[in-house]
Amino acid sequence: MITLLTSALNTISQQTAITPKTEEYYLEKSKSQKRTATLLIVAGSAATVVGFIGAVKNFDPLSAAFGAPDSHQRNIYGGTLLVGLLSGFASIPFYLTSDHNKNLAAKVAVSNQNIYLLKQSNSTLSKIPVLTLKIYF
Repeated sequence: MITLLTSALNTISQQTAITPKTEEYYLEKSKSQKRTATLLIVAGSAATVVGFIGAVKNFDPLSAAFGAPDSHQRNIYGGTLLVGLLSGFASIPFYLTSDHNKNLAAKVAVSNQNIYLLKQSNSTLSKIPVLTLKIYF
């Protein structure tokens, strides 16, 4: 009952103010997600290789054909292989969101920029509005 009341109050109440995120926020978020994705893919690849080599090394076709109980080591290596593959697949969303956040950091901004204007034999500093496009690689 309390959960229902709390969720009803949240949906009926006024919206909270949303603060705009800065370019630095999105770039830092992108960098962190890319680091996580790289860590997942490297660790997953290593676990997959270790699991595959261990499972192949401990495979005995005669015992498998005659219904002998599975080797405990083969089960561990098979689990390591599975964890490595899942870790590799888990890195894909991190790479995609990292790219999305990096694209959010590239934004169009209007600002004032200083330029030098020549006026009757002397130069003056004047500000003009400029449209800038920032793209980070």
